[in-house]
Amino acid sequence: MWVILPLLFGDSKFAEGYILSYPYQFIFSIFYSLLFKSQLKYEKRENKGSGNSYTGLIFLFFVSTLIFVLSVLFYATIAGVLGFESGRFEVFCFGTGNLVLDWVFMGIMVRKQYNGAAKSAFVQAYVWHLSKLVFIYLLSLFVSSEITLVITLVVYMFVILIWFFGHIDEFGFSVNAFKFSIEPVSYDLGLTITYLFGINNLSGNGFLAEYNMMSLCTDTQWDVLSTGIDTNTTLNVADGKYDKSLYYIHIVYSVILFVSSALLLVIMCFIPVYHDSLNFGYIWTAFLIEMIWFPLYAIVYTMQGWITMMSPTILQGVLNIFKYVLRTVLTVVIVSEYAVSYAMCVVAVAGNLLYIIMYFYLRRRYKNVSGVT
Repeated sequence: MWVILPLLFGDSKFAEGYILSYPYQFIFSIFYSLLFKSQLKYEKRENKGSGNSYTGLIFLFFVSTLIFVLSVLFYATIAGVLGFESGRFEVFCFGTGNLVLDWVFMGIMVRKQYNGAAKSAFVQAYVWHLSKLVFIYLLSLFVSSEITLVITLVVYMFVILIWFFGHIDEFGFSVNAFKFSIEPVSYDLGLTITYLFGINNLSGNGFLAEYNMMSLCTDTQWDVLSTGIDTNTTLNVADGKYDKSLYYIHIVYSVILFVSSALLLVIMCFIPVYHDSLNFGYIWTAFLIEMIWFPLYAIVYTMQGWITMMSPTILQGVLNIFKYVLRTVLTVVIVSEYAVSYAMCVVAVAGNLLYIIMYFYLRRRYKNVSGVT
């Protein structure tokens, strides 16, 4: 969507809505994991009904909406802290509001996946995103960009509310389920802090638009890699089918996603509105520095899925905080336009090595305690 908006409105600034709202991805993800995903894993692990995850979705919707409203009200302060250029208010508001809708919708789809309706979720996800693009395009033919974006948010907010009222379930919520959110919450908290400093660094070096383009071509793949592997690993663990074949499948999956990102970036090179205004040398360099670690992350995400289901521990949170404190410090300390990417590279090696060591320690301890082979 963010790649297409500049083509509809004739201004490349509309692609920046993605990077301007980037820290909010992780803020909303914290509440997604804490309020919703933990309840869903709890239901799966304990063979409960679906009331906990439904209640978690309601909490996620209201908390995310509150954060969005407060961010709009205090935009001037946020723009000053993160170093936004002038004239970015409408883009920021749409980017943040759209994240609220997409995180809740993702929760609805993941809930369907966990309950054996993966194909239905796949089709509905495509309908959701394609319909949004078509809706924006048709509106843009008759009204200004500002009105188009506001109406889009309002209409799709009502779609979410209609779903809630049309799928009313029993209410339930378990505090014990929070143990399943240690890994993702600590991970997203670290990334929130990292990118608050990272965006300021990129703005100062004049490469915010370039990093935005690189992220547009890779971030969906990062999300698909982490969430896809987490869901697949969780379901296999719950069904007693966890074995090394999962690692081979997930590595191949990561290579396919890497190639798709590279192809997207090649396409962007030939679109005039981007080709004439962006430094693609910077974009390709940052791309290679960060994306070369995709297969390694496929392995680590699989390990994370097993730990979260079978042996959740505070060590997950401690390690994630260490990784992202290190990444934040490196982002600030390294004197280079590639500081954000170099910092990510160091953490990919050092942080994931520590995670692999923790995984084998927890696996050995689990086998000794439970007697499972």
